[in-house]
Formats: sequence, C-alpha cells, structure tokens
Amino acid sequence: MRGAAFAMAAVLSWSAHADQYEELNKFFEANAVSAAYAQICDQEPISEALKSSTMMLLAVSGIQPRNIQLGSAKWGEIMRREFTATKNTSAVNCPERVSEAKARLGETQHIIEATRKP
Repeated sequence: MRGAAFAMAAVLSWSAHADQYEELNKFFEANAVSAAYAQICDQEPISEALKSSTMMLLAVSGIQPRNIQLGSAKWGEIMRREFTATKNTSAVNCPERVSEAKARLGETQHIIEATRKP
C-alpha cells in the first residue's frame, strides 16, 4: 500500500498534462462510494474521516479552495446516489465494505503524508 501512496503522490505532483487530475478524480469517487457504504453500515465516524482526509488530499494536491468546496458538493451527490442505489441495506456486506473504507482511509492518509512538502 505504501508503494501505491508514493505512486499516487507522483501522479498528483505531475502537472504537465491537462488531465493531470484524472487519477485524483477517480480516487475521489472511489473514496466517496466507500464512505457512503461505511455510513450505510452505521460507521459514520469512518465515513466522516474518509471525507475529511479526501478533502485534505485535494488541498495538498494544489486544488483551489473554491474547487474543494465544489468537491464537497460532489461528495454529497455521490453519497446520495449510493444511498438511492442501495434499496436493500441488509444485502450490503458491511464487514467487507467497512474494511474497504478503512483501507481507503489509510491509503488516503499515506498519500497526504507523501504529498506534503518537507
């Protein structure tokens, strides 16, 4: 997982192409989906920690504050989409989904650490 953190940090610091934030966008979306399932599984603290860490990742990646606000709104949209799509919450494999959210939280925090300037 540490290798992925450094790879993600390298991707985030690379600004030569117009689509420089494509990987960050994918990571953001996956984190929001994981946070939604953590919340569906009554693990709101994990969901909230994942959101705040993801917003911090946007900030340390050089995203402008107004765009972080837009990211927060997008996060809410993704959460609503996942809640709507999950008609039967008893069919959700909560141990697996919560484990995934915890792993994504850890990975996000590692990326933030690797992205920070010394």
